[in-house]
Amino acid sequence: MRYKFLHSEALSLMASLEDGSVDHIITDPPYSAQVQNNRRELPLVRYQAEQRRLRDFNFAPLDEAMVGVYARAMARLVRRWVLVFSAVEHTCLWREALEEAGLKYIRTGIWVKDNPPPSFSGDRPGTGYESYVLAHPPGKTRWNGGGKVAVHRALTPIDRGGVRSERKIHPAQKPLALMEELVTLYTDPNELILDPFAGVATAGVAALRLGRRFIGCEIEETYWRQGRERLEAAAMSQPLMV
Repeated sequence: MRYKFLHSEALSLMASLEDGSVDHIITDPPYSAQVQNNRRELPLVRYQAEQRRLRDFNFAPLDEAMVGVYARAMARLVRRWVLVFSAVEHTCLWREALEEAGLKYIRTGIWVKDNPPPSFSGDRPGTGYESYVLAHPPGKTRWNGGGKVAVHRALTPIDRGGVRSERKIHPAQKPLALMEELVTLYTDPNELILDPFAGVATAGVAALRLGRRFIGCEIEETYWRQGRERLEAAAMSQPLMV
């Protein structure tokens, strides 16, 4: 099996998997209600423009209790690295939840956006980066990055194409180049990567392009169909050598 991509809710998929059955988890779950709702505090005209630009979030935010639920499920399943994207204000929630679930917190990584969106409210600076929390089961850790730092640069996908940027399909879509870098650094060929919040399956596409295996799910049917198409195309391509 090179990949499996289900139209499913994340906990349902995770509950169906056996203990220690995936090598890595690389995922970008919904952010908190505070982060997602900030854009709803914009003045009406700017809010409407922002909705048209991003096509709005159509997935529920995570509260603190659910972060703990998902952290425990991740700890049960994973053999090596857990990498969870988070708004920088809430990395502490994921760190604490993953540690309480029995994993060891390793570091917080940074994705620096080379083309960040502006602050649409205009009354404060925009945010030019996102974070990921990195954890691992107790024991020896290993990655392929040597002495590199956990700071990554990539263009964020944009709605209408553009120079050196891929097309944006999902409002929270991560760049394929970023996901390929993370897959290369943290995983080895033929290992199994789980993404229970797969969106349009960018992590899965990166996994297949780099000769890894992938299992994931997406609850929103539109994104699931688009992710399935992307995975089918990636599976037909020759894996890249790393």
